[in-house]
Amino acid sequence: MKSKQGLLLSMAFLMVAGCSSAPSQGGPNGALRQGQMASAQQAVAVEVETVAKGDLTVTKKIFGNVMAEYQSDVVSNVSGKLLSLHVQKGDIVQQGQKLATVDISDTQEAILTARIGVEGAKQQLQSALIAKKETEQRQSSLEKLKLNWDNAKKTLQNNQTLYEHGAVSLDELDQSKKAEAEARISYEEEASSIKTGKEKAQLSIDEAELNIKKAEIGLQETLKESQDIADDGVITAPISGEVIAINYTVGEEVSGQQALLTISDHENLKITTAVTADQKGLLPMGKEVQVKSTRQDKPFTAKVVFVSGAANENGLFDVDLQLTANQMGLASGEVVELNFTETLVKNELIVPTRAILQKGDTSYVYIATDGKAVQKKVETINSQTDKTAVKGELEEGAALVVNGHKLLSDGMNVLLPGQKPAATPSSDQGDRSRRGQQGQGDQRPSAKTNESGSTPGGGK
Repeated sequence: MKSKQGLLLSMAFLMVAGCSSAPSQGGPNGALRQGQMASAQQAVAVEVETVAKGDLTVTKKIFGNVMAEYQSDVVSNVSGKLLSLHVQKGDIVQQGQKLATVDISDTQEAILTARIGVEGAKQQLQSALIAKKETEQRQSSLEKLKLNWDNAKKTLQNNQTLYEHGAVSLDELDQSKKAEAEARISYEEEASSIKTGKEKAQLSIDEAELNIKKAEIGLQETLKESQDIADDGVITAPISGEVIAINYTVGEEVSGQQALLTISDHENLKITTAVTADQKGLLPMGKEVQVKSTRQDKPFTAKVVFVSGAANENGLFDVDLQLTANQMGLASGEVVELNFTETLVKNELIVPTRAILQKGDTSYVYIATDGKAVQKKVETINSQTDKTAVKGELEEGAALVVNGHKLLSDGMNVLLPGQKPAATPSSDQGDRSRRGQQGQGDQRPSAKTNESGSTPGGGK
């Protein structure tokens, strides 16, 4: 019985000894395994981009309003009641299309009155010309009176001589004096009357001619006011486009003070905006700008055709852009987004901003060279959200680490995309290695040793 108990105790001891013979984590074999794991961890998987020179640009955006290149206010040149309206707001009309009908009876009466005024002024001129001619015809009678006066003066002179010689009496001398005075007065009165008549006739002629001119101008103005109105009072579209405003309803009195309606050219559109003084330099004449609209999937371009030289009341500069192609998807009044680029840095190394690391006042990046991470100091020239222009130790063509760089230190192993880490010993190889080391190292009691410690074939 005791012999069986001893055998069981010996077997338990051997089992414990066999378990304790496995290499511990702190033993030589454990140290080997940790070294292999550390070696694998030091190779950090990274992504790289090739460093290249270029320009650092930034895209800026402003908003603009789409407007018609041409817009026409349709004004009725005559006053009258709006009899009919043939379009609605939003309708597309063609040039010459019938828009509305206006009662032009008052206009027709005004035209007739103007024509009568012209004819009246012409008749006044004829009367003045006749009066002038009649006055001129009185010139012959004036000449006769002048002759009578001359004869009367001669008779007076003769009688004066004869009276001095006693050939005629004093009464005869007085009669000749009276006759001369009467002839003179008749002549002078007729001459004055003729002169006054001529002056009045000329004034009447001048006045009549002036009245004719006034009447004709009045007639032309009246005709001009109604030149686009047909005999039936029809108003037509001066241009093709979209009706964007109607200011009267049927039955209202139409006047030339307010447009009847407004037509906007929906095919020829432009974009208007206002920019600051700094932005003005970014939009020179002829520059093409990318335009985005919520009504269209793809952006399109517009060209700057006008830049105001003076600021408006808001302190901004007005800018007009012309669409480079007919954009049928746009509509007048729509708000669009204008995108244009500004070059911040030219021909410098451009790297992703996320690749730059900071330590104190020092900026640096990592490049991958021969499977190693190499730290390079850089100086930021201009930094934007996505890209940064730099200079320093970095060179064009280097493989810049852009992902995984936060895990690196100088000289660390790196794995590029597609590369695999070095193979580590398999579990079977590790077991064989450990067994080989066990055979060469400390010897443990064999499972075949008897409970007395003697080997088989040996004596007690």
